[in-house]
Amino acid sequence: MERRPSKKKKHSTKKKEHQSPIDITKDIVIQDKLLKGSSLQVHYQIGDAEYVKITRTGFLCVCKENCQSSISASHLKPDADYRLWQFHMHWSDTNDKGSEHCIDGKHFAGEIHCVFWNKALGTRQEAMHHMDGFTVLAIFLDVHDEDNPVLSPIIDAVDRALESQEKQAPVLGHFDLARLLPEKHSYYSYDGSLTTAPYAECVTWTILHRHVPISNTQLNVLRKIIGHNARSLQTLYDRVVHASFHRVPKKKHVERENQS
Repeated sequence: MERRPSKKKKHSTKKKEHQSPIDITKDIVIQDKLLKGSSLQVHYQIGDAEYVKITRTGFLCVCKENCQSSISASHLKPDADYRLWQFHMHWSDTNDKGSEHCIDGKHFAGEIHCVFWNKALGTRQEAMHHMDGFTVLAIFLDVHDEDNPVLSPIIDAVDRALESQEKQAPVLGHFDLARLLPEKHSYYSYDGSLTTAPYAECVTWTILHRHVPISNTQLNVLRKIIGHNARSLQTLYDRVVHASFHRVPKKKHVERENQS
């Protein structure tokens, strides 16, 4: 029996025209007054990040099966229940091409992906068949001289996992994902895909405009796993990117952020 149109935005599997990452350029961004940075909230429960696992292409920070950490925002459906599944990072062997997304052709040193799945859809496998099945909170990383202390428990776990036979290690110390976020939550959003296999087109992307720091020392720990793990930019097709703020040219040396 043919399924009735659903508010769950089930996507077509015939075409692959919603792949990620993309280059977020001025000509594809529209300010959306329905998007409000002040409404973007990450509710992190201390201890939900359970352990770090080294993979062939990087690492995963795996959360507890009954993870309570969640995200809410004005661009996400109010009846959705986005719970944190895992988070990971992308980087490169140089500091100018580590992020997957870029802004006006500029890459950053790295990019954190916090992967939330819509528990209201029942299972993660089912969520992969819906465009709003996941939202990935993406955070750009800039290189600073000093270590980022909020990231230290994760980087330390990666270092210990690299030395272990099982290639995994528990997250120790007081890690708080909410403290990792920049103070203001201005963001971009668009419909896209996971950037690792199976590349399912099931993601409402939530990309923070402001960056957070990471040191070269911390990046070099990640580079022990692999030198480069950022996916190449994908074709935009007819998509647009919505923003919670108004972009002002850098030459004005001022950043006005409306509705942020």
